[in-house]
This record gives sequence, structure tokens and C-alpha cells, in this order.
Amino acid sequence: MKEIKINCSYVKVVKIKELIPHPQNPNQHTEKQVKILAKLIQVHGWRRAITISSLSGHIIRGHGLFEAAKLLKLENVPVDIQQYDTEKDELADLVADNQIKELSEFDPKILIEIIDQLESENVDMEIAGFDERTLERIKIEYGLPDFDFKEFDEDAAKDVKTIVCPHCGKEFPI
Repeated sequence: MKEIKINCSYVKVVKIKELIPHPQNPNQHTEKQVKILAKLIQVHGWRRAITISSLSGHIIRGHGLFEAAKLLKLENVPVDIQQYDTEKDELADLVADNQIKELSEFDPKILIEIIDQLESENVDMEIAGFDERTLERIKIEYGLPDFDFKEFDEDAAKDVKTIVCPHCGKEFPI
């Protein structure tokens, strides 16, 4: 296996066999996700180090990267070492790493613009985390063109035919 370039901050490079996944990590990484992460590492090098706790020695952030490195049969990985005062602090960071990103939302207009730009430059969208089905769903859900709606025209509104609902008495255009 060729050496993978490290493009991130890190404290040191350690042998992968020295790393210990946190036994309470609630986030399970699918085979698909691990393969995409492995592809990302191959294409772009290391963009994030695996975070290790100085308290327990366990992986706190980067379990998926750890699995991807194993899939790639890498011998060494970059790590960052974080100080935690208590096991409670360590667990809170472990859970936060998995959960907080779930609270964010994409701006659909910006996302569509980026997807269009990357696709026009023939970027493999899988390394951005998008398979074909997901891309199609996003394009259908968010990719509607901007419509130029004319301002409300009272004269045009007078020409709209309506019907009155016999049950509620509301008037609806037909």
C-alpha cells in the first residue's frame, strides 16, 4: 500500500494496531460508509486525525476513519490527543461528535449549486457522500428552478373563476 498523505493537524502518527475503539461508541458505521471514507482517504489523504483520549486511551472521534484505515490495510494513522478531566467529559464528547452534526441542515440552493459545480467538473460524488439515488432525490426535492412570479394583479384576479364549497362556505379558484 502506498503512503497516504497527511493533510491535517495531528499530534503524532501511531500504528493502527495501537488504537482502541471506545467500547461505548453508540455510532455504528455501515460497510458503505466505511468504503466511502476509505475512498476519501485514498483520494484526498488524511483530512482529519483520529482523536484519542489521554484519560482512557480510547478513540473518541474517528471510529469510521479507524475502520476505513483498517480496510485500506494502513499501518499508521495520524492522531490527535485530547485531555478529558473525567470519563463523563469523554463520553459527552464521544456522543456529541456523533450527534451534533445531525442537527445541521443544508441550504438547498447552495447544496444544488455545489453539486452542479462538482458534477460539471466530473468529481466523483461518492467521495462527497452522495450516491446516485441520493443525488436524484436531492435534485428532485430541491432542484426546482427559481420561478419569477409576477406581482399580484387585482384586475387579473377578477377574471379568476371560483366555486363556493357548500360545506364550509369558502370560495376556491377553479
